Amino acid sequence: MVTSLHDILRRTQPLEELVAEQVPADAQAEKDVVLVGRAGALFPFYRTSALLENLHGLVHVPTVLFYPGTLEGPSGLRFMGTLDPEHNYRPKIF
Repeated sequence: MVTSLHDILRRTQPLEELVAEQVPADAQAEKDVVLVGRAGALFPFYRTSALLENLHGLVHVPTVLFYPGTLEGPSGLRFMGTLDPEHNYRPKIF
């Protein structure tokens, strides 16, 4: 399975482009929202922080990523309870 997933991700267009293509062209920031779920399924091959960073500038409506992790302290997010907490996630991507 590891090899198959790696091959699929390598051969297709970048994940952020696949996500951005699903946003309707007439989406409006004032009344639409993008929901991204099951991002943890790509771990450890693709990090959610990379997806958010790469979506910056491609998606122009509020985007919610359902984050598979736990909160540590006031702002630390520990991805799937395995990685060290991250403190640099954007609250919005535009």
